[in-house]
Amino acid sequence: MTMLGFMFPGQGSQYIGMGQKLYHAHASARAVYEEASEALATDMAKLIFAGNAEQLAMTEWTQPALLTVGVAAYRVTLEQTGLQPQWMLGHSLGEITALTCASSIRLSDAVNIARFRGQVMQNCIQQEDCIMIAVKGVNADEVLSICGEDNGQERAVRSVAGINSPTQVVLSGVKARVLEWKERLEAIGASFTPLKVSAPFHSPLMAPAATALEEHLKQYTFSPLSCKVVSNVTAQPYASHEQIVPLLVQQVTQPVQWRNSMQYLLRQGVNELVDLGPGTVMKKLAEANGSFQTAAIERSEEWNVWVETHSGGRQNLAAAIELAAQCLRHAISTPNLNWDESEYEQGVLKPIQFINSKLGEWEKGDVSHKIEGADIGELLKAVRLVLETKKLPSEERDRRLERLILASRNLDNMDITDMDSLRRTASEF
Repeated sequence: MTMLGFMFPGQGSQYIGMGQKLYHAHASARAVYEEASEALATDMAKLIFAGNAEQLAMTEWTQPALLTVGVAAYRVTLEQTGLQPQWMLGHSLGEITALTCASSIRLSDAVNIARFRGQVMQNCIQQEDCIMIAVKGVNADEVLSICGEDNGQERAVRSVAGINSPTQVVLSGVKARVLEWKERLEAIGASFTPLKVSAPFHSPLMAPAATALEEHLKQYTFSPLSCKVVSNVTAQPYASHEQIVPLLVQQVTQPVQWRNSMQYLLRQGVNELVDLGPGTVMKKLAEANGSFQTAAIERSEEWNVWVETHSGGRQNLAAAIELAAQCLRHAISTPNLNWDESEYEQGVLKPIQFINSKLGEWEKGDVSHKIEGADIGELLKAVRLVLETKKLPSEERDRRLERLILASRNLDNMDITDMDSLRRTASEF
C-alpha cells in the first residue's frame, strides 16, 4: 500500500519563471496567484514570471513567491489526481507552504506571514558579511562533531543550520567564522556549495526575527490540520494547530532537522514522496535519505507518468460519491413498515448516519487511501440493514442491492471477483 507525502522547498529554489507552465494551463493555479496578489497588493504573476532576479532574490519577496508557487502546484495536483497525502512537510519556508496546503493557514494570511518573515529575517543581516554553505561528501555526524566543539560565544555567530541527509549539513553565520570551519572540514574531504540566500538563516543571529515573528503571528487564527505535517524543529508531526506559533518561531533560529524528518517518515511506513516545489532539491534530498519512490512536478515526463498512474483516485472518488449517494437515496426514500422504535434506531437511523458520514467524507475529497471493495461493502451492508429493518420485501431488496453492486463497476479497481465478494458481504449480518 502506498503511503504518500508531499514536500515543499525553502529559499534557494527560486528562479524567474518558476510555476509558469501550471499558471497558464490551470485555472486553479491562476486563482492562487490572484488571491496572493490581492493579499499582498502586488502582481505575483508578474513578479515571478517577468520580474528581475534581484527583486525575486530579496527575502521578503522570495518567501511569498515560493509559497504561492507551492500552493498552486498542490491544488493542481489535487485537481489532476484527487489524491490527498497522509503527510506533508516543507524545508524552512516550505513548512508554511505545507501548513497552508493542510488547510491550517488561509492562503491570504500565509503570503503575508511569509513576506513578514522574509522582511524581519532580512533585517537581521549584520554589519559583518554572513554566509550559508552546504557541506557535502562526508558523514554528517563527523561534521556535527567538529561544529559541536564551539563554546557559547562562538555559537552566537556561527551554527549548524540544517542536517539535510547523512552526507549533507548546512552551516550559517558570520562569514569569517564559518570559513574557519571550512578549513577543518576540507581536511576530512568535504566539498562546499554556497546557498542562494541573503541572510544567515536558522542561526542565533536570527533571534530578533524570531521575536518579531512571534508577535506578528498573534493576529492570525489557525485551523486544525487536514493531514499530518512534520515540523522542522522536532522532526515529528504537529500535535495540533496550537503548535504553529511556537514551532514556526523556534524554526527561525533552530536547525532544520530534515534527516531526522525523513527517518521518521520511513518508520511510519511512508514510501512515496512528491516534490511540489520549483527545482528538484526536495526530490534529491528524499532520495539521499532512504528508499522512497519520488516524483517532481518540474520533471515533465516523470510528472506526466506519475499523474497518469495516480489519476484513478479522482475517477474513483467521483464513482464512490455517486454510489454512496445512491445508497443514501435508497435508505431514505424506502417507505418504513417497522414501528419498533429500538429497531428503527439501530437498523435505520444509525446506518443512514454511517452512509451520510461516508458520503460527506468523500465529498470533501478525502481519498488518502485507495477506495477498495471493503469500503463499498460497508455501504451495501448498511443499505441492506435499512431495507430489512423497514421490512422491504426480500425480492425487491435483493434487486436494489444487485443494482448497487453493478454500479460499483464504475470504480476502476473493481472486477467480477470483487462484485461476487460484495454480494457475499451484503448478505452477511
